Amino acid sequence: MKYYLLSALIFSLTIHVFSQQKFNDNGFEVTKGDLSIKTFDADTTASALTIYEVGNSYVDDHSFLLKTEIKRKTKILKKSGFKNAEVEIVLYNKDRSKKETIDDIKGTVYNLRNGQVEKSFIEKEDIFKVKEGDHHTRIKFAFPNITEGSVIVYSYTITSPFMFNYHGWSFQSDIPKLYSEYNASIPGNWVYNIKLIGGQALSEEDSKLKKNCLLAGN
Repeated sequence: MKYYLLSALIFSLTIHVFSQQKFNDNGFEVTKGDLSIKTFDADTTASALTIYEVGNSYVDDHSFLLKTEIKRKTKILKKSGFKNAEVEIVLYNKDRSKKETIDDIKGTVYNLRNGQVEKSFIEKEDIFKVKEGDHHTRIKFAFPNITEGSVIVYSYTITSPFMFNYHGWSFQSDIPKLYSEYNASIPGNWVYNIKLIGGQALSEEDSKLKKNCLLAGN
């Protein structure tokens, strides 16, 4: 039996937009500051705001499948921002035996009512799968009890057999983002085209080599 030890190159990319307002952009805990602030001073036209988000992509050391974990905290500022409480994820399906899957979808809505924090949760019946053509499936879910001022937190994991196709990451979108972090662990003996597009510099960019992190055998 032969075993191969594979090294992984780990990239960590972060953008952090500083704000004078007291949003909690240090983690996923929802504070009363997150809930009580009504506008985003740096862009008063913003209908919603991503307060904190983290993505992690890596090759699972047991299944050798590509995993992408996403977690995001978003503030709804205006009615026109309600669309940001409707999440859609597109999965690729090559055929019946080789396709991307999604697991561990979790979502919570936080509202401040009469000084008290109320929570509502995404239920299984709120999650829909829509097949699009022969090769794509769209996963859709919408948060309940959304009002101006709501904060939503959600997470999910995509599992993919397509090792060549790491999911992209957008550090900015059509709404502002206070903190955005993406980490990718890439097997060091594989060759990928890594491209960073955009005019704004990252606040942090780091890479390191971790040895003996994947073990394959035959």
